[in-house]
Order: sequence, then structure tokens, then C-alpha cells
Amino acid sequence: MSASAALIDTLKRELKAQGATYAAVARALGMSEASVKRMFS
Repeated sequence: MSASAALIDTLKRELKAQGATYAAVARALGMSEASVKRMFS
């Protein structure tokens, strides 16, 4: 697994553990929800 893939996987796990949604992450980053979903896929 590449370093970037490992980072994305870790971020996904942490966000899930905190109950964060893609929509909430998108708002916090000033991005669209679709862009956040693409980033995490």
C-alpha cells in the first residue's frame, strides 16, 4: 500500500470513528461533497 493510500485509509477510519460525514468534511474544507467523496475513493 502506498503512503497516500495508507493516509486515506487512516483518515476514513478516524472520520468514521468520530461519526463525521462526507458532507460535514466538505463544509469544513470548503469543498463540495462530491469532491470529498472523490478524494476518499
